[in-house]
Amino acid sequence: ANGSLIYVNYGRYEDFELLVSKRILFNSSICIVRYGRIFRGNKALLAQRYGCRGLIIYSDPEYYAPRGGSPSFPNGWSLPDTGLQRGTLNLMDGDVLTPDMPAIDGVHRCLYQDALDANVVPSIPVQPISYRDAEQFLSRIGGEEAPEDWQGQINITYNIGPEFSDGSEIVYLEVNNEFVNKTIRNVIGQIHGSVEPDKLVLLGNHRDAWVFGGADPSSGTAVLAEIANVLGQLRKTGWRPGRTLVLCSWDAEEYGLLGSTEWVQHMSKTLYDRALSYLNIDTAVSGHDHMFVAATPLLFHAVYKATKMIKCPNPHYPTLYDEWQHYNVIPGTRP
Repeated sequence: ANGSLIYVNYGRYEDFELLVSKRILFNSSICIVRYGRIFRGNKALLAQRYGCRGLIIYSDPEYYAPRGGSPSFPNGWSLPDTGLQRGTLNLMDGDVLTPDMPAIDGVHRCLYQDALDANVVPSIPVQPISYRDAEQFLSRIGGEEAPEDWQGQINITYNIGPEFSDGSEIVYLEVNNEFVNKTIRNVIGQIHGSVEPDKLVLLGNHRDAWVFGGADPSSGTAVLAEIANVLGQLRKTGWRPGRTLVLCSWDAEEYGLLGSTEWVQHMSKTLYDRALSYLNIDTAVSGHDHMFVAATPLLFHAVYKATKMIKCPNPHYPTLYDEWQHYNVIPGTRP
């Protein structure tokens, strides 16, 4: 795709409508937007509906490497200027060619054009870029200065376009994606219960990642693997859970929750009749050197009890709970 370049803030409906009110036309343009506020797939769909020929999405340092915040990786947590965010653009979960049906042998598959017509995948090219690369484009856009709340934290003045300040007019966008069918594999483990074997308690996470998946999903995968190891050791003693435990390692989550969605669609009747609960642990552990926990209130006391049993790696505190209490206000306690 090629055309003039227009900056459209977050690519939300109100952002496009503001530019429409300024009589800016999109039908011969490529739009550039920043991540945030709405799902990337909705940005692509809106760009398509407003007539853009293509879409560029970048991660603005305002949210991913804010001034005064943590240094950028590898010296801190913030996104480096070469980092970019990839992800699915699908507006439905699972295989878009088998909506509401499991993508297994023998199931009818729609044509990709059907998915395009249903607006569950974009029909325009979309490319994520880093904020270093985005600066090269945004710094050259001329036209009216963008509103104050459209200004990010790249060290430039954000203009709307569509013309360029140096007099050039055209941006070329080429995306090289492969549209192929590939086999994915979920790994499911099960221990039958001794009291209510027909009742299922499920624990799972996905194991695929765009890069290394340091937090999501590898921290969850490590926890799931260790739980499987411990349960295996218990089984050797003759132990069985009261209800049937199901451990699930999902494939192809990053491409649109494919593995888990297709399995649920395939097992829907069984799960409807027998499943009691599902605990997802994609990101089991993340953060820095102090304890912070987010969980359903039903798990509060279990977490408190567990942290009181764990020796703290910081020698100034006897247990992990004590350090946690020092750095955070735990409900029902005093710091």
